[in-house]
Amino acid sequence: MNVKIAQRLAGLRRQKGYSQESLANALGLSRQTVSKWERAESSPDTDNLIALA
Repeated sequence: MNVKIAQRLAGLRRQKGYSQESLANALGLSRQTVSKWERAESSPDTDNLIALA
């Protein structure tokens, strides 16, 4: 994942008042998955991108 996109994801999550844990629970994922997205180690799949939108 692009670092700029990862930073934007983290910033928007914080702006909306979600913790990594609460966002992960809302999406049915682990907190570690959200953390990897925000560190640009992996990217959300299409279904998760839709859910994030």
